[in-house]
Amino acid sequence: MDVRVEAIREDPCVGRGTCSSTDECLSDDTLSWELNKGGIVSTTAAIQWARDHEQMFMEQLLNTRWGDDDDSQLKEYAIWEKKLEDNPL
Repeated sequence: MDVRVEAIREDPCVGRGTCSSTDECLSDDTLSWELNKGGIVSTTAAIQWARDHEQMFMEQLLNTRWGDDDDSQLKEYAIWEKKLEDNPL
């Protein structure tokens, strides 16, 4: 397996079992293709790409939320931000 993809799959924020869009929606082949397309060669840069991808996904969800301060999208975004805070690169 591509070492960059394996690094993404092991990341506690977007890797296996996180229910992130990267984990749930992107195959290993698709990840390799996207990383190659972006000229990403290091594992750290690959993880950052995956986290950025998930960040955009989460922000798009916020654009469609109910608008109340206790809605599920806002709660999920707070959990996401906490994951990033607890797991710096």
